[in-house]
Amino acid sequence: MAAHSAEITSEFLAQLKDHLVCRRVAQGMALLDEHRRLLDRFNPEQTHAGLFTGYLAQWVDLGFERPILVRKVLTTFSKAIRARLPLLDYLYLRMAEGMLAMSEESKGEAIRHFDFVLSLGDDTDDRELVAIANFWKGRCLRMQGEYEEAVASAIKGREIALECGHEPMAAVSRVLESWLYFQKGDVKQALEILHEAESVLSKTDDYLTLGNIHSSYGRIARRQGRYQHAIDSFAAAIASFNPTPSMAQGVVVGVPGVGGVQVGEPYRDYDRPRYRERREYQEREVRREGCRTITIQRDDGSMKRIRRCG
Repeated sequence: MAAHSAEITSEFLAQLKDHLVCRRVAQGMALLDEHRRLLDRFNPEQTHAGLFTGYLAQWVDLGFERPILVRKVLTTFSKAIRARLPLLDYLYLRMAEGMLAMSEESKGEAIRHFDFVLSLGDDTDDRELVAIANFWKGRCLRMQGEYEEAVASAIKGREIALECGHEPMAAVSRVLESWLYFQKGDVKQALEILHEAESVLSKTDDYLTLGNIHSSYGRIARRQGRYQHAIDSFAAAIASFNPTPSMAQGVVVGVPGVGGVQVGEPYRDYDRPRYRERREYQEREVRREGCRTITIQRDDGSMKRIRRCG
């Protein structure tokens, strides 16, 4: 692997952004790995430091290492440094703070960061920033049970992504929309949206979102009493989260009233003791070339893959 300097170049940022909006996950994470020296020797006063921090937060949300990495980078920005940041850098810094708050389930704090960004979004020409701010705000509103407001934010984020020509990015927002319609009882609309999102994302390696799509199919089927379909969907979700066949064997996925099938890891509603147990197990068992991948289940039934290295 070629060595890279700790400088944040415009070319590097453009590549990170392009991989994000096109959902080229493996390429984006490999690029960050190649620039690990930048993380090890982070200088908040260098050009583009705020932008990079915002992009890093998006990649951490996709599974590149833990949110603590974002916190570590954020702590290097003193008040004096923040005061000197260009507007766009400062907005991306606030996005990173919002993502960190969201990861800690501090939903109100996260929304305040995203609302600040949205209040000044028209003062920049970075429409992708506005799109992701709307999407993340929608996720926070969903966690608060404010479904109507969440749908509005998700739709706005999706529309802006499409205006920018980023269909995969828009498809991710569609998955959130689908879940919200499902919670509101509109199963037909939820399924139609899921199918649309899947048709786009199936061309990418965004296995996290694809896994969430199959997980959503399973939860919808389970609520409808179509238990075999639910089992098949949960199995497909696990295959997406753990694409290596040897990692998807010998553990039961149970569906009430039906029993289990030997696929991947247990599918359960979110609870903290089980989350900790599964995380500790996977930290021990899933290791590749100094990295380990942890799959956790979130409060809405979706799953998140976290990649830890070193």
